Amino acid sequence: MNAGEQIFAQEKQRRDEEKARLDGKEDRLDKEKARLDKEKDRLDKLLPDDPGLATDMTFLILDKQALIVDKQVLATQWQTLERATVAAAQVTATAAAGRVTASQLMHLVFQRMPLRDTPRKTSSKTFGVNARTFGKLIVWELEQDLLDLDQMVKQLPGLFDAPTTGITAAASQESDVQGPFLDRMLHWSVNKIAKALNFPAEYKSGGNQRGVSRTDLVMAMSKQQGKVIACIEVKGDWQFKLAPGESLIEVFQDTARFQTVQPALQQLWGDMVLEEVPVGILTNYNSTVLVARLPDSKSRDLMVSRTFTCDSKDSPVLLTLLYALQIACKRADESFPLADVPQSVTNVIADGSSGGGSEKAPDDDTSAKESRGGGSHSQMSGGTSSKEKSNSTNRQLKIWSLGSLSLGMVLGSGSSGLTRLGSVEGQAAAVKIFACEKTGHQELHEELDVYAACSQLQGSSIPRVLAFGLLDHTFQPFLALSFQGTPLSSQGTLAPSTKAAAAHALRQLHAHGVAHGDVRLDNLLVGSSTDAVVVIDFVRSSMCARPEVLKLEEEEFQGLLAARYSA
Repeated sequence: MNAGEQIFAQEKQRRDEEKARLDGKEDRLDKEKARLDKEKDRLDKLLPDDPGLATDMTFLILDKQALIVDKQVLATQWQTLERATVAAAQVTATAAAGRVTASQLMHLVFQRMPLRDTPRKTSSKTFGVNARTFGKLIVWELEQDLLDLDQMVKQLPGLFDAPTTGITAAASQESDVQGPFLDRMLHWSVNKIAKALNFPAEYKSGGNQRGVSRTDLVMAMSKQQGKVIACIEVKGDWQFKLAPGESLIEVFQDTARFQTVQPALQQLWGDMVLEEVPVGILTNYNSTVLVARLPDSKSRDLMVSRTFTCDSKDSPVLLTLLYALQIACKRADESFPLADVPQSVTNVIADGSSGGGSEKAPDDDTSAKESRGGGSHSQMSGGTSSKEKSNSTNRQLKIWSLGSLSLGMVLGSGSSGLTRLGSVEGQAAAVKIFACEKTGHQELHEELDVYAACSQLQGSSIPRVLAFGLLDHTFQPFLALSFQGTPLSSQGTLAPSTKAAAAHALRQLHAHGVAHGDVRLDNLLVGSSTDAVVVIDFVRSSMCARPEVLKLEEEEFQGLLAARYSA
């Protein structure tokens, strides 16, 4: 029996006892009425002969009427109580079938997810020892707000489906935590009540709703496609070691333990900066913390709530998650432009690993001097021979401030990351942002190897490299290329000259011994005012390819053009 069923059972028992008490009182009143009726008959016979008894009779009749009225009141109360008891019984029955009121739903408790006996490691970027780039942590008091929201929820009519609350298996990877958190707590519960309260946003995950960061889940406006208003990072207990009831701020003050929670909070902070949102959530399912930026967009300080535990009756986690959605909706119109966030670190990361820098937080009143950071076209022009191995171990990756790249709209996305419109020193750029895991660094270096090997083609058959490095606060590797136009896949009928230019660009790449490995119309761009075509996206490319491989790729490309466009 869950908590909701227990509450209803106790209430039904209390009402049954009250009904029995009232039934007993009604029986006594019936007996008293019968006695008075008998007494009245006796007095009716005596009244003509004994006027003195008339006064007594008057009072007795009045007492009788009062008793009758009292019985009628009790009968009405009994009917009301009976209806309430029946309703309670119906609610109890529906609760047993998984139906509860909005208030009961928001106060559900969940069984804790078992911890693993052995540590787990995945390719998650949480394991990168990133520098702490956020400022000080401030206690976020929200108790009164939760009470006010609870009163709103109690006014909601109707019954709602209750999610299952039991978890028996320990998580082996992040997705094992994300799934239960999303299904049991968000989709099944919070989103339903948020909709009933007419909140304009909801919790979402994956797909087109992921936003521009690599955050696990988001809050997004329901009627504004892609409008993200908050980020949620869901971690395993081996990544975010915050036990139920522990204070995140107190753990940060513990020099022996702060590193067990810092990478996860740093990642959330980077997501919030990149998404330009004011609110975030950090959870390992058992323990959940709300995080919020200050209204000052130039501040790096964070407000942090106390820890909410999944199985707590006094501090319901679902109500807390509903409050996070409410406050994110209220702050949705606040502006947190990337250019306002101060640059925090200027390290050069030589080995291509994520992170770098000091683990100590930057001083609150200091801002690191901006570094243009990273590579540039001048560094790449010399290139490397296609026969040489990757020079990634000698390539320096500097930290670039987010404002210096003027990141704007998303141009496209894929398995390796997404590309945003931006600029480098005033020149329009397509900024490709890779995942922060080790594969992201590897893919950046592999692309740079191709651009170095084909340096003579930059600006003609392939884009020019404008800059590369790591984004500040998120430590994601990026590659900024000259903006060359739109994909052939978005074009209608192609002019013969455009087809010829596309074939020429691919042949030029082949002449340098590079097989593209993923020739699609999405990976060939044509300018808006010229027929010039460039090839992009070299994540799957191979250098020093055999002639037969190059010939096969060219034949496949010609077949692709023939299938898409008429001669």
